[in-house]
Amino acid sequence: MNYNDLLQKIKNSGVSLTEFAYEDVSKEIRKEIGEWKEIQQHGGEGEGSDWYSVKHFSEHDIYIKVSGHYTSFNGTDFDGFDDACSEVKPVEKKVTFYEAI
Repeated sequence: MNYNDLLQKIKNSGVSLTEFAYEDVSKEIRKEIGEWKEIQQHGGEGEGSDWYSVKHFSEHDIYIKVSGHYTSFNGTDFDGFDDACSEVKPVEKKVTFYEAI
């Protein structure tokens, strides 16, 4: 299964994007879609307006990033499955920091 097939399966399951993003999904739907694990989540109260969650479907080795926009007065908004979801992959990067001596 590839990313497009998996995303279509998620959309066809009847789960909303918000439910998928926040992992508010029943066991039955998880069995239908396939098991996943949330690898990373960022955003929400005190963390700025960008919100995202990265989910890993180990059976297919597919990572899906769900992106949204957070506001304190409305919570997180999403633009729809096709705009909010994207296939991503883990990448290691070397980062240099400069600290006081």
